[in-house]
Amino acid sequence: MTPGELAPRFFIAVVVILLFCKVVAWTLAWAGQPAVVSEMLAGVLLGPSLLGLLFPDAQDAVFPHELYPVLYIVGQVGLVIFMFQAGHAFARHQVPKLLGTAGAVSLAGVAAPLALGVLVVVTTSTRVPIRAEGIPTAVTAAFVGVALAITAFPMLARIITERGQAGTRHGTLALASGAIDDAAAWI
Repeated sequence: MTPGELAPRFFIAVVVILLFCKVVAWTLAWAGQPAVVSEMLAGVLLGPSLLGLLFPDAQDAVFPHELYPVLYIVGQVGLVIFMFQAGHAFARHQVPKLLGTAGAVSLAGVAAPLALGVLVVVTTSTRVPIRAEGIPTAVTAAFVGVALAITAFPMLARIITERGQAGTRHGTLALASGAIDDAAAWI
């Protein structure tokens, strides 16, 4: 597909994504859900999990495979811009006062899901095909435990921002704890 053919398809895809996100957000607003939750659900509904499964031709028409790298790059640029904005709104002056509390919250928020994830894999791996052949149970248990324990930091930042908590003590504590979680997960 040439750039001249790809450009209109890109703009159509972006319009479909934005409109669908707004429709889902409007639909879930009655339940008090933040827009970011609606946007995540819209992505699942428009992606291969639902639209691609039920109507693969429609998904290919709106989101041709040649468009995936472009949408990915645009999405990453948007994420970087948002994270910069969220970091700018972050109450950095409160972090030193909250560091001990943030560490404790982070530890509590990581320990329970990590332990439960490991426990589920260890207790069910002999009865349920939860791991791939040749992969040790300990590796699968560690993977599942860490996957359950990490924080979707951009999602947390959006929810805090949308709820007007950016710059508050609680918002700063949540973001600092989430940052510690994610940093620990990368280590």
